[in-house]
Amino acid sequence: MNNPVLILHLEDNPRDAELVRDKLQQTRSMACELRVASDRAAYEAALAQTRFDLILSDYSLPDYDGMAALALARTKQPDVPFILISGTLGEEQAVDCVLRGATDYVLKQRLDRLVPAVVRALTEAEERWKRRETEEALGASELRYRRLFEAAKDGILILDAETGMVVDVNPFLVELLGFSREAFLGKKVWELGFFKDIVANQDNFTELQQKGYVRYEDMALETCNGQRREVEFVSNVYLVNHHKVIQCNIRDISERKRAAEKIKAQLEELQRWQDATLGREDRVLELKKEVNALLARASQPLRYPSVFEGVISDQ
Repeated sequence: MNNPVLILHLEDNPRDAELVRDKLQQTRSMACELRVASDRAAYEAALAQTRFDLILSDYSLPDYDGMAALALARTKQPDVPFILISGTLGEEQAVDCVLRGATDYVLKQRLDRLVPAVVRALTEAEERWKRRETEEALGASELRYRRLFEAAKDGILILDAETGMVVDVNPFLVELLGFSREAFLGKKVWELGFFKDIVANQDNFTELQQKGYVRYEDMALETCNGQRREVEFVSNVYLVNHHKVIQCNIRDISERKRAAEKIKAQLEELQRWQDATLGREDRVLELKKEVNALLARASQPLRYPSVFEGVISDQ
């Protein structure tokens, strides 16, 4: 720990407070900043004003007690470890304290246990914080993925990689094909009739498992009302919580294909017009040559002097 550990110590006996301070200062592995509250008012004010790394509390005080101090700490700073220090704590009371949320307890006659208890409590608190941080990051990542999954403009189908069972389907694919979400979930992918051109049987699925990546540029799916949807199909195998799943991305390319076919038809029509135009130009050139030839035979000036080929002259 790079920064000093900020510790709040509820203790009305100055001598006991000094003994605890001395014990904490004996360890070289941890720098501590100890703030002592000698009564209830000081303790409550400290909790309200400052975030602590650790709370130590005497079990018995003239106007307060350790259990009340514990209850307030759990309300104000619930994640901060709390260690009771007492000279009279019995076994049953100690168990009760732990059940109510105390991290540990140390007897004043055994203050040699204080530093190990503090180190353990702080280590466990840091581990909990890291675990929570990881879980929150994972939760945020899952939320982002779910939002992308729900909002994607491609169909997405998630399969159990071992069984081929559909475990999730996104709204876009449901809308694209017109089948209900329930028509997908819990089915083997080869049992989905509209996927027959992609995964017709379990053998096809085994191939999908083994390859890990499959891409079909031009496939067709059939909607619930019999319409044909041209799609691009891509699947990948990856791990989720140490379990393999297959994600199938299905992109509707019907509009793209119609646009491509329209462009192709326009190009073909343009080619026909070009061929016809070139044909007419060739015929016009031939006629000009014939006119020049006739004029040459009649010893008349050429009407199209720029056209010399084919000119017949009398020798």
